[in-house]
Amino acid sequence: WPLLADINSGLRKPGAAGESEGATMSAAAVRSVPLYDLLLGAEEVAPPDVVLMAGGRLVSKRLQAFVASRSRACILVEPHGQRHDPSHSVSHRVEGSIDAVLMALAAVLPPRAPEATPQPLLALASASAALDAALDQALAPAVREGAEPPPGTCTSTCAEAWVARHVCAVLARREAATGTRADPAGSRGGGARHFLFCSSSLPIRHLDMYCAVAPEVLSNRGASGIDGILHAALGAALASPQGGCTCLVGDVAALHDLSALPALAAAAPPLTVVILNNGGGGIFHYLPIASHQVFTPYFDTPHTHSFDSVCRGFGLPYAAASTAEAFEAAYGAALAGGSLSLIEVFCHKEETHRTHQQLLGVARAVARRVLASGARDSG
Repeated sequence: WPLLADINSGLRKPGAAGESEGATMSAAAVRSVPLYDLLLGAEEVAPPDVVLMAGGRLVSKRLQAFVASRSRACILVEPHGQRHDPSHSVSHRVEGSIDAVLMALAAVLPPRAPEATPQPLLALASASAALDAALDQALAPAVREGAEPPPGTCTSTCAEAWVARHVCAVLARREAATGTRADPAGSRGGGARHFLFCSSSLPIRHLDMYCAVAPEVLSNRGASGIDGILHAALGAALASPQGGCTCLVGDVAALHDLSALPALAAAAPPLTVVILNNGGGGIFHYLPIASHQVFTPYFDTPHTHSFDSVCRGFGLPYAAASTAEAFEAAYGAALAGGSLSLIEVFCHKEETHRTHQQLLGVARAVARRVLASGARDSG
């Protein structure tokens, strides 16, 4: 069973898959595919026969389309009776405890398919691991300034994809080192864990697309708006006074919630705010409207604002970074301090989109190489 874990699932923490208390399905039977979003863009990925979904509201549109392409059934298990299925993909709905339903299924299903049964989708796990290594190499020039980048790699000195991967890797290592885990009852609050609160728009998609490992991720999905992100992150930080919180947010979302700055100054929570300032609404470069004349300035909303003066006006600790080395140092210092800090990362929305296209090409190359080999082996 390939496991395609949404970034909000909590299953991208190192060793998370197959570790739940009382699990009856071996970890070997669960093949984790955290980087599914980039891989699902490859034509080598076959549509599934049956999809078992635990919970709803997926971040990835590619994953939503993949679920909708199933040939037989899509079984959704949720603890509530709310209906959210805009593509009408769900064929069977089970309302109840997700843990109880999945453990009951694991108890009766065979641990693996018969040897003669082709399992081409299991190769996605190998492809995801290979892609994770390829992304490290592709984004390496973001760290090695002055080095001649290999063909097809990112040339930005502080790519948003690299920032997302760095934040997740640092926090996942911290969580593994301290041994913090979600409690068996499923509570996601309190304790000494350091949360990553992620804004809607591009930041949550950066995490979902590029980060194979991640700490506990919190986000406001719902209508997926960008209002109130800093206020919500403040609440998350106050809920974990020993562990603290990092907030990854875009510039437009931060501008929409400037009224949170005096609240941050007054509460002084253990919160590190990382603002990705790419000069406007970068997510709209991914939509068809980007090719129309009205795109600028009505959709990408370009601006030249920075957050230095407003942060200092409220007495908030502030640091700026325009290179990977500068961000690595600033973020490390913020985590070591364990108090309130804001880091503004200067990047470019056009470069971010070009980098995404480059990384899609890297993913397609990995898929061609690994999935074709897996299909031959499974047949």
